[in-house]
Amino acid sequence: MAVDPTDEDVVYAGTEPIHLCRSEDRGGSWEELTGLQDFPEEVRFNWWGPNPPHEGHVANIFVHPDDPSTIYLCLEHGGVVRSFDRGATWEDVSKGIDYLDMHVLRALPGSRSRYFVSSARAFFTSDDPARGWVPTHNGFTRDYFHDFVFLSPTQDGGIPTMLVATADKSPGYWDRPEHAQTAFFCSTDCAQTWERVGAGLPENMGPWAYTLVNHPLNPHGAFAGFGDLVRGPQHAATYGLGSLMATYDAGESWETLPVEVTATSGL
Repeated sequence: MAVDPTDEDVVYAGTEPIHLCRSEDRGGSWEELTGLQDFPEEVRFNWWGPNPPHEGHVANIFVHPDDPSTIYLCLEHGGVVRSFDRGATWEDVSKGIDYLDMHVLRALPGSRSRYFVSSARAFFTSDDPARGWVPTHNGFTRDYFHDFVFLSPTQDGGIPTMLVATADKSPGYWDRPEHAQTAFFCSTDCAQTWERVGAGLPENMGPWAYTLVNHPLNPHGAFAGFGDLVRGPQHAATYGLGSLMATYDAGESWETLPVEVTATSGL
């Protein structure tokens, strides 16, 4: 789900199978944006899931804060699609992405053209998604990417710091003894280069950091939701114990918060 950042009455909800609905009254009533179903079969053929009933779903909804008529959807699996008219019509903008297992898309704060998207195989950037996406690998030692946030620049007037949660291989492998092998990486140059952060964290963290959110009071802070998540090829996700961690210095150090939670997939 996503709330229009310019109008809190407007809420979008994506589903499995892939559909999109909008509410204009904070969820009191809904209408389906049926234009999403108008893609040709060669595009919809890629809308699938690895587990029964093998349906794809809307993994992430991005409503641009500077132009709420612009909406991007991450489809898992299915690629990236966008609308310039609040969801009435859509176009596929997945060029350059080979494996269409998409997770989270965000725009560079203050930009109408620079976008980033995470996937199960790479982290991508684009200045024009219709022309294609380019993977950024410089510095990563992991190959599975999910949530990421923008933090305040390290210098006044500088580029926002990016913090991303990563893992080794996909969830189907996480029943191994090492589990997810979670690691955090930081970029201060718009994803051109990445550096691993997290002093004191285990080299191979077992629980997966599924979600990241900005700290509401600390511009360099973020919270991460963790959980033991295993998903084999023939069964759905199984959630175990969870935890919450916080960083106040752009991922350089972390502390575990004194709360008891199950595996946390959203904050």
